[in-house]
Amino acid sequence: RLHRTLPDYMIPAHFLFIPALPLTPNGKLDRNSLPPPQASYPRDDEPIAPRTAAEALVAAAFADVLNRRDIGVRDNFFELGGHSLMAARVMARLRATAHVDLPLRNLFERPTPESLAAAIDALTWTAGATAPQPGDGQREEIEL
Repeated sequence: RLHRTLPDYMIPAHFLFIPALPLTPNGKLDRNSLPPPQASYPRDDEPIAPRTAAEALVAAAFADVLNRRDIGVRDNFFELGGHSLMAARVMARLRATAHVDLPLRNLFERPTPESLAAAIDALTWTAGATAPQPGDGQREEIEL
């Protein structure tokens, strides 16, 4: 029902059902008495391991930022509990490890390691194709 009315990034990654909300003597919500969220979320299937170096880099960045170890290549960053501040951390890690400068919006458009790794591979390939070759920049003078 939430998927029909809210954007994906606003949908909670995890729901915890409790019989009643704990209240203070004043009748307000006692936040300190709420049970902590579970560290591991249930999965419907087994995660698919990274198949390429770029997928491994992205999955490692997701795992570090989300503090999880079971990241598959088709897992959605935002469905795993990520948010915009964590997204900025992921992109900073990728800039440092993969040496690519992707805009933050790429993570919102491509929220899985598989799709983000494809963007990294494309950017790396493009940069390699247009990289200066040895000898470029050296001019040889000739007489006409």
